[in-house]
Order: sequence, then structure tokens, then C-alpha cells
Amino acid sequence: MTFNNLIFGALCNYEVLYLFQRTGDNGLRVSCPFRYNGRGVQSPVAALTYICHRVASEEYFHYSPVEVAPRGTHTFILDEVDVEGTWREGLEVSWPKMKLRLSGPGRKNIATAMSGEIWPKEGLEFRYSSSAFFKVYDITKQSNLDLANKETNAYNSLHSLQGRYIPRLYAAGSTWKALKILVVENCGVTASNENMTEELWSQAEQALVAFHKQGFIHGDIRIDNFVVAKGVIKVVDLGACRRGTSAEQAAELAELAEAKRDWQLEKEVGVYIP
Repeated sequence: MTFNNLIFGALCNYEVLYLFQRTGDNGLRVSCPFRYNGRGVQSPVAALTYICHRVASEEYFHYSPVEVAPRGTHTFILDEVDVEGTWREGLEVSWPKMKLRLSGPGRKNIATAMSGEIWPKEGLEFRYSSSAFFKVYDITKQSNLDLANKETNAYNSLHSLQGRYIPRLYAAGSTWKALKILVVENCGVTASNENMTEELWSQAEQALVAFHKQGFIHGDIRIDNFVVAKGVIKVVDLGACRRGTSAEQAAELAELAEAKRDWQLEKEVGVYIP
């Protein structure tokens, strides 16, 4: 129900069925148990009758959305907020009262990354919204929580680079005690050999040098850890970012130079070099 943005859901095994209804932002209403060997109002027939009645009366013939939105839209509220920032100078955002609408195509590795929008909840006098990019960690695993916190700390440590060399971190927090969400500036599309230019490679090197001047290394330099928009490139995915030695910094610049050489060779011969 959380991930699919639904009001109603069901959970069952071979013996019993429970129906669920979301109430408010975080509440959950649970039905009485419908047992497969039960009779009367606690029988499978009663559960089916209830579901059919609800579907017909609410016209939920395909799904039961929390709010009217395009299919594939997932809406979350941050229950606990670790970082409270903003997308506009002078604008104070009350993050527990904002809806995070994740709707764009996502890519999944350790965390799922999706584009979307930030909207105020209904009835809120705050009338500002913004596009954003969301990185979602499943923190039911301690290792994922550690990685999410590490990336959040990296953004905080490199605060002076935000907006220029890395995206702005608008907010970070958790919901349902199961997901940690980083809300960051939407900085365009993933860099690739098709959209890179000599100027963008130069900017990528400048960004990496800026990391090194702060005493850090990115830790995972590859072309798809950059994003591009309107002729500007920024570094993303800071989960491996850490303090680094001068030797490690030099090695990282060498990795970037090698990636650029592969790109130049591909341009010359028209063959991708993995």
C-alpha cells in the first residue's frame, strides 16, 4: 500500500485474511480476521462481499489511490526529518507537511533514484512547489541505513559545493521507519558517451578537484555518476565519498582521464569501449 500509493490493501495466508485501510498520513485501520473455515460475517464470502461493495460504491475498479494522480506516482511524507533545507533562498519549508511525489522513471542499485515533485499538503497556506530528485533507501537493512547516512553526511560535509559541483540537498528523512529518502536538486539527465562534450569533461575535472581541495575523494568515479543539464555537469551518488589521501586523489583523477580517453576513442572509431 505504501509503495503503490493505495488506500486499501489485504494480507492473507492459507488460514486467514485481513483487510487494511490507510487513515491520515500514518494511520492504519485493520479489519477483523476473515478465516477460511469461518462462517457469517467472518467468512471468505463476507470479505468478498465487503470488497465488491467498496469497489462498486467508490468506483475503484482498478486500484484505490490515496489521491488523484497519474498511475505510477508514489506519494510519501517524511515522518522524521534529519536535514531541513530549501530550494529557494529565504524560503522556509516545513518538510513534515510536504508531499513527495515520485513519478519519473527510476534506476535502482542499492537505492532507487526517481524524479518527481514536492507539493504542500492540502489545507496548507504554503503555496510553493518544486521539481526534485529522490534517492530512496530501504532501511529495514542496517547496511542500507548506514549507506544512506553516509551519503547524507557527505552532502553536509561538502555543503560549500552544493549547487555548483554537486546537487543541493533539499531534505533528508525517513518514512514508515522503512525508507530513508534524500530529496535533492534535479540536475538533469545521466551523463553518457552520447551527451558528453570536451567542455563537460573539463567541468567534471573541476568538480573532482573541488572535492579534493576539501580533502575528500568521490570514491566511485564513472561517467554515469555525473548528471548534465543546460551545459552544466554535476557529480552525484556520494555514497562512497570519504576523506582521501593525495595518492587516492591522483588515482581518481587518473580514472576520470581514462574515461575521457575511452570517450574520445569512441568518437573517433565509433565503437564503445567498455
